[in-house]
Amino acid sequence: MSNRGKSEIGGCLFCHPENLPEEYTRHFPDYGLPSRLDLMPVIETETLLVKPDLVPVHPGGLHFLMIPKDHKLAYGEAANGSLQLVHDVGWIMRRLEQEFGTKFLYAEHGGGLPELGYEESKVQSVYHLHAHLVSADGFDLIRYMEDALRVNEGILEMTGNVDSDENPATEVAQFYTGHPYLYFQLGRRGLWVEDNGDIYPSQITQRNLSRFYGPEVDWKTIPQNSQMARFSAQRIMSLVSRCRI
Repeated sequence: MSNRGKSEIGGCLFCHPENLPEEYTRHFPDYGLPSRLDLMPVIETETLLVKPDLVPVHPGGLHFLMIPKDHKLAYGEAANGSLQLVHDVGWIMRRLEQEFGTKFLYAEHGGGLPELGYEESKVQSVYHLHAHLVSADGFDLIRYMEDALRVNEGILEMTGNVDSDENPATEVAQFYTGHPYLYFQLGRRGLWVEDNGDIYPSQITQRNLSRFYGPEVDWKTIPQNSQMARFSAQRIMSLVSRCRI
């Protein structure tokens, strides 16, 4: 693993998931479930681990985190240095689509390079690159996210691409400038947002996607919010009941 500061040295919750405070997962036993159901491996490759999001935005639980095993800060960076990772990203996207019979939105808030002055993110919840994969259920989530970012977040500068490579890792490697970014892709359509200065808030993806499907979710409020705890348990169990991978 690369040396990227304190988040990697015992503090990164993706490098060290055992460090997640107990109050964020103690609700699982209340529902008769394993205490760390959120760590259930859905797919694992040489470079990547796919697991459920702690509070899926999708009511049926079809919301995964795709997390590289190496501690880097952006798929745009990692994809430029690993052909195996690029291959694995494409393979996982196809596998999920075949398994669940739906296209998945790829959504990432990537980090910036230390060479450009970026170190620990001021806004990201976990500063270890990861992508959210959310079932689109036939909806145009690219158009929805474009509108949501403009209306809800005040973001006006975006770059759309209607003929993307179907592997999002190929696309982010091409767009990446070393600055943080938001990237969304569904099929062959992509949406790139430069986050120069690391200013866009934590959970920007989850917050806006959850509004599409219903109530806004926030995993950080699980210890104080019984509704978030219930969503977490029920939605992940819904996923488990459908998952044959």
